[in-house]
Amino acid sequence: MGVQMKFDFRDIFRAGRLGFSARKIFTHFFGIALAYIIYEAIFYVTCAIADPAVVGDVWREFGLGVVWPWSNTGAIALPLATKIGMWVGLVIAFVIFFTTSLMVSKITIEELRGDEFYSMRDAAKFAKEKWTTLFLAFVSVILIFIFCMLWPLAPALLALIPKGVGDFFLMLATFLFIPAFFLGLAMVYTAAVFVVSLFLAPSITAVEGSDAFEVIYQEYRLLWGQPWRMVWYEVLLLMTKAICGAIFAVASGAGLGLILLPSALIVPEKYKLVLGRTFSWLGMIDGPLAKLLNLSRPAEVPVMLGWIGGILTTITFLFVIGMIVSYVASIASVGNTIIYVVLRKRHDDENLLERKEEEETPTITPSVEEKKEEEKKEEKAEEKAEEKPEEKPAEEKAAEGKPAEEKPSEEKPEGEAKEEETSGGSTQQS
Repeated sequence: MGVQMKFDFRDIFRAGRLGFSARKIFTHFFGIALAYIIYEAIFYVTCAIADPAVVGDVWREFGLGVVWPWSNTGAIALPLATKIGMWVGLVIAFVIFFTTSLMVSKITIEELRGDEFYSMRDAAKFAKEKWTTLFLAFVSVILIFIFCMLWPLAPALLALIPKGVGDFFLMLATFLFIPAFFLGLAMVYTAAVFVVSLFLAPSITAVEGSDAFEVIYQEYRLLWGQPWRMVWYEVLLLMTKAICGAIFAVASGAGLGLILLPSALIVPEKYKLVLGRTFSWLGMIDGPLAKLLNLSRPAEVPVMLGWIGGILTTITFLFVIGMIVSYVASIASVGNTIIYVVLRKRHDDENLLERKEEEETPTITPSVEEKKEEEKKEEKAEEKAEEKPEEKPAEEKAAEGKPAEEKPSEEKPEGEAKEEETSGGSTQQS
C-alpha cells in the first residue's frame, strides 16, 4: 500500500519528512562528496601546473573552500588553465548531481507506490540505464533553442556582405519581422522549459522511465497547462527547504557544539588552536562564525594537535556540512517528484502511483553444449528405434509356418458356467 496523497499543495510539505531518509540523504551525500573532490582536485592541479607560485596564496586565502568560476579572488590572479578547469569541474559536478537526483527521485516514486525496500543499488541500476535519457533531454532543449536562434542570426550575418548586398538581404528580412516575433515567443517559451527541466527532468525520467522525447513533451505541456500551479508549488517547496534545512543545520551545529564543549571549557587554548587550524583550512577564518568564536589563524602549531587533530576536525566539519547540503538536496528531489505526480493528476486526472511497471520476462537461450547434448540424445533415440524389429501380424506369421499366438480365452461369469454344466449333465442322462 503506497502513500495516501491529497493531490494538492498539502502534499508538498511531505517533502521535509520523506526527504529525511538515510537512503536519500546518503545518495546525495556520495554524489556531492565525489563532485567536491573532483572539483577541488582540478582546481589545485591546474593551479600547480600553470603557475606554481600562486598555489600558496590560493591555499592561504581559500583553503578547501569552493572557489566558483565567477568568484572574486581579489588580488590573486588565477591562470587561464585554472579558470577553464573550474568550468570543466562545474560541468562534471552538474552531471554527478543530477544523476544522484535521478536516483533519489526513483527511490521516492517507488516509496510512494508502496515499495519501502527499493534500495540504493536498485536506484543505481536504474540511473545507469536512464542517465542518458536525462541529459539528452537537457541537450535537446538547448538544441531547440539554438535552432530557433539560427533564423534571426542568418540575416544578421548576411548583412555583413559589402557593396549593398548585405543591405538587400537585411531589407528582405524586414518582411519577416512579424513571423519572427512569434519565433521569438517560442524561444522565450523554450528558455522557460529549460528552467523547468532543471527542476522536473530527473523526476519525470524516474516516474515515466521512458525516452527523452517523453521528458521534453511532459515539460512543454505541463508548463503550458499548469504554469501558475507549478510556480506556486515550487515556492512552497523552497519554503520547505529553507525551514527544514535551517532546523537540521541548527540541530547539527548544536550536536557538534556539544561534542566540542568539554574541550572548550577544560582546555580552551588547545581548543582554539585546533579550531583555528580547521577554520583556516576551510577558508572560513575570516568569516562571522570564526569571529564569534574568537578564532585566529595559528602561526606555529605542534604536529599532534595542529596537523593530526586539525585534519580529523576538518574532515568532521566537511562531513557535517555535506550532510546538511545533502538533506536540502534530498528535500528538493522528493518535492519535485511529488510536484510532478500532483501536476499530472491535476492536468490529466491520472494517478501515477497506481501505474505498475511491466516486468520483463527473461528469455533463456540454451547454450552450445546443451544443444549438442540434445542432438546426441535424439541420435541415440533414432538408433534404438532402428534396432527394434517390427512385430508382424498373426496372418503373416501363419503364412511363414509359425503358429500364431493363441488369444487368451474370455472368462465367463459363474452363472453361465453352472448353466452349461447342468445342461451338459441332462443330455448325458437322456
